[in-house]
Amino acid sequence: MRTTLHLAPALRTGLKRRALDSDTTMTELIRAAISAALQDAAGLAAASMEHRRASSGARTTLDLPRGIHRTLKRLAADEDTSVQALVVTAILWAHQDLA
Repeated sequence: MRTTLHLAPALRTGLKRRALDSDTTMTELIRAAISAALQDAAGLAAASMEHRRASSGARTTLDLPRGIHRTLKRLAADEDTSVQALVVTAILWAHQDLA
């Protein structure tokens, strides 16, 4: 499923550089961050509140497997947050040096 994110320019640039250095893609880094963060879904949802209304930044399209996308959508609905906020939080958890 395709999802559009708004990432802060510094975060987006940092992810792109990390992907290049790791010989992978930004999408794969984000997918890995989401998968790891979903191990603590309640903590992810609580931490995402800080990023809930953020919508500025560079637009980035992310293709997610249907199951992960549905899990994020359900978590966002259940916890009154957004997929955007959940994904940004997952990225920041996985790549704290890019915050």
